[in-house]
Parts: sequence; structure tokens; C-alpha cells
Amino acid sequence: MPTVQTVIDALEAFAPPSLALPDDRPRIGLHSGVRTVPVARVGLAVDATLGAIEAAGKKGAEMVVTHHPRFYRGCASVSPHDPNGRRAVAMVTANIAVYSAHTNLDIAPGGTNDCLATAVGLDVHGFLVETAVERAVKLAVYVPKTHVEAVRRALDDAGAGAIGNYSGCSFRAAGIGTFRAGPDTSPYLGTPGGFEEAEEFKLETVVEARHRDRVVRAMLAAHPYEEVAYDIYDLKNRVQTYGLGRWGALPSTETLEALAARVAAATGSTMTQYSGKGRRRVRWCAVWAGAGAPVDVLSAGRCDVVITGELGHHEVETLNDSGIDVITVGHGFSEELVLRPLAAELRRVVPGVEFFVIGAGRIAMRNCGPA
Repeated sequence: MPTVQTVIDALEAFAPPSLALPDDRPRIGLHSGVRTVPVARVGLAVDATLGAIEAAGKKGAEMVVTHHPRFYRGCASVSPHDPNGRRAVAMVTANIAVYSAHTNLDIAPGGTNDCLATAVGLDVHGFLVETAVERAVKLAVYVPKTHVEAVRRALDDAGAGAIGNYSGCSFRAAGIGTFRAGPDTSPYLGTPGGFEEAEEFKLETVVEARHRDRVVRAMLAAHPYEEVAYDIYDLKNRVQTYGLGRWGALPSTETLEALAARVAAATGSTMTQYSGKGRRRVRWCAVWAGAGAPVDVLSAGRCDVVITGELGHHEVETLNDSGIDVITVGHGFSEELVLRPLAAELRRVVPGVEFFVIGAGRIAMRNCGPA
């Protein structure tokens, strides 16, 4: 039966913790619960609010996955008289595991920023801030002729050999391998003490650096030799670049006020605001889920408008003075777009578990006007 750890493995395959910003890494991960506990129902929310924990408990969930770390600024007390303490007590007494994926989910392909970009119909051209570059390694292994295809398939199944939109990429060259087996060995070919020549292939493939250990384990499991001769060396090839925020072109030129209305509908936001000239027509757009959009980068003038969760008064002023309009939809509204696609992905890779979105798991202010 799937466990808490099964769900964590699926989450970390989608949004590896290594993608998180360095100062954020201690905050993400499992905040409460036991990894070996079986799970049948998992709730997803932006925040592990008291309401979200209660809603998850009512649905019989054994686990809650959140975007924001529950104890972002630490937890000094577990007393029910302390706000953070009340949440800690609620998680423990409800016997619910809580896991958080924060900036790694912002950066990951298909994460919060990509979901916001999709919601507004953005044709993405790049990142606002590059955070990491994924590089590849070359794996070369020497395999007897009898097992070269089995080893190649094992490498392929483990995720090696991906180059762009191509998979299963490898190269092999025939040759003669030599060895002398020691007295305490059980060689696949030959006998202990004898000098052997074996018809072998040098099998080469590329591996994303983060998948290296998994691929090596699969290769060793498929290889018939007691001692496997293989080499791993770093490549300069860029396999993938990661970053925060997205920028690109909207489907068509539209007025700022029309775009703001469309964004409000697309995000379900009840608190969308814009700053700029409402009748101004815009086309080039940046999106930044949550808070903290890089004003210095945006001020360089790449875009006409930025769509984000929230932005401070003086940051908005600086952007407007730089000729850039601003649309804010509310922090939670800009991020919760990721929950349904993430739930769908988890259902795909963890069958037999019910993944559902918790409506109570978002903190959002609401606009109001004069009666």
C-alpha cells in the first residue's frame, strides 16, 4: 500500500528539493507525520491553515501537501495559546502528515509560475531569474556481448539517454576486454586464476546529473559481472535551465483593464487590482506567482505589464515610473492554480490514492467598496 514516503517520492520527482532556493531548503519537506504510515487520501492546499487541517481530517486524509511551509519563521512553542503552536497541535492530534514544496514548486516545470502563465495564455519566452542549470554526465560501461541489450534497456528504463525530445539515445563500440579473476571470485566468464579475453561492447549514454545514482543502480543490477568496469564524467552540455518567474507574449494585444478582468476570471481572484493606464494596450507580459517579483529585472523594460500575487507600494511606484503596468491577484490566488494539475500528476504516478484540493487552504483578502 502507498505510504507517506511514496507520496513524497512522487512530489520530489516533480519538484526536486535541490531546485529550491538555498535559504528555503531547510523549510521544505516533511513538517509532521511518519514516513512509513499508509495513505489512502491526500489533501492539497496552499497553506496548512487550521481550516485546511480540519477539512482534511473530515475527509479522512492521512496527509496534506502544501505550497507554503507551515513553520516558515519557526515554531517557538507548541502551546495551544500560540498561533503556530495551535497549528502544530492540530497536525499532531489529527494524526496528519504535512509536507511542503515551496520555491522548488515555484521553479519546477509545471509548477506555480508555469500554471499562472498558462492561466493568462502566456507564450513563454524565458525566466525572469535563472536559478539553476542542469548539466549531464556521460556514463560509459563495458558489457559482454550477451548482455549489452539488457543493460541498454535498463539504462533506458531508468531515464538515461534523453537528448532534447529524443529518448533511448546510446552508442556502442565492439572490442576485447581482458581480466584475470582472483582466487576468491565467481566470474561470469572464465575461471578464478585464469586470464580471460572477452568480446565486449563499450556502451555509452548521457544522464541528467540528478538521475545519475538511479541510473547507475539500474545498470549494476542488469550487468552480469561481479565487478563492473564503468566511467562517469561531467559534460558541459546544458540539459535544462531552471528559474523563477516567466515572461513572454500574450495571445493578442489588449487593454490593461481588459487583461486585468481576464486574469481575475482565469485565477478566480476576488481581489484583483491594477496600476497603470487602463486603456493602454499591452502585449509583452511577465508573471511571478506569490510575492517578491524582481523589480530591478522588470524595470529593465522587457515587458509592458507584470502579473503577480502581491507587490509593495513602492515597488509598484518604481515599475510604473519605468513604464510597466502592474496587476496583482492576491498571493494565494496566484499560487493555488498549481493544485489541481499537481493532484492530477500525483494520481497518475501514485494509483490507488485519492488526491483532492482543500478549499479552506488559502489565505486571501477580499476587496470591498462603499455600501
